[in-house]
Amino acid sequence: MSEISPEDLRTLLLENADLAERLERAEARAQGPVLTPEEAAELVLRLLERLNSQLQGLTICDGELRLNVALGENGTKGLAG
Repeated sequence: MSEISPEDLRTLLLENADLAERLERAEARAQGPVLTPEEAAELVLRLLERLNSQLQGLTICDGELRLNVALGENGTKGLAG
């Protein structure tokens, strides 16, 4: 078996510490709250209802949001006017 140089050992120890930290962060994220499909659908529905009530020109078709905005010509009023 060949010996590991002090520099290689230092590099391996740094990589090990980095990987251990990354694993710890990944495990912490994985233990976070997970929504059921029903809960996710309810949150999306509530979001869309809020958007629809606040944006008059919003339409939702096949999961795609569309916002229709009218722009006025010079001297005429648009939606903001």
